[in-house]
Amino acid sequence: MLEIFDDFFVRAMVAGIMVAFVAGPFGCLLTWRRMAFMGETIAHSSLLGVVLGIILGILPQYSIIIVAMIMASVLYLLDKNKGLGRDVSLTVIAHGALGVGLFLISFMPDVRIDLEAYLFGSLLAIDSSDLLMIFFGGGSILLILLYYWRSLVALTISPDLTKAENIAKPHAEFIFTLLIAVLVAITMRITGLLLVSAILIIPAAAARYLSNSPEKMAVIASIIGVLSVSGGLYISLIGDIAGNASIIVVAICLFILSFLASKIIFIKN
Repeated sequence: MLEIFDDFFVRAMVAGIMVAFVAGPFGCLLTWRRMAFMGETIAHSSLLGVVLGIILGILPQYSIIIVAMIMASVLYLLDKNKGLGRDVSLTVIAHGALGVGLFLISFMPDVRIDLEAYLFGSLLAIDSSDLLMIFFGGGSILLILLYYWRSLVALTISPDLTKAENIAKPHAEFIFTLLIAVLVAITMRITGLLLVSAILIIPAAAARYLSNSPEKMAVIASIIGVLSVSGGLYISLIGDIAGNASIIVVAICLFILSFLASKIIFIKN
């Protein structure tokens, strides 16, 4: 048990904590902007990234990021065009990219793709190169988000007034869309494309009951995400249960507790 704890379990714990910490403020912005399914949409496009990476001879982790950023850009353009509702745009991109990816796979019978690893993640198989990507990639997008934080919060609260007063930094919304794409591509290694939205949205939703300001909610969301990963991986280790599923179950339990805590505080006041 000690040998396991000292090896891949530690790498998984460190990677999960880093991703959860970074995902907190991003999940809050997605929740405020009613874009909860954006992460799932970009995650679905990752399969196309895997296939194109194989065809072009690019490592999947890099081709996934490239395709995710392209799909995020397309989503941004469709959203700004206002010809389609946001939910329609999300559906078209998600299922379109997933369908094209599956279509291309059918033309590569000699290539074996571990779809289960992409669907459900492979947290316990993380190596040192994955840790470096998560550390530098996650750290970079978090720093960029902090730079644009006030602009994005202002655009979320009152987009028309913010644009009229020229308060927001240029291209803040587009930069945020690209940052989400990179974050989703990194997070998929932890949860897989089926559960990527959960680690983004559930901690943010739980933090909403315990906060009264954007910054406080972002911090609490990161803490809840870190607790979810830590608790979920520990349960996975002692119970031989899938790590990503355990993480989401702990996150759901914390969401329920935060909801109940908010109701108790409301009754007392």
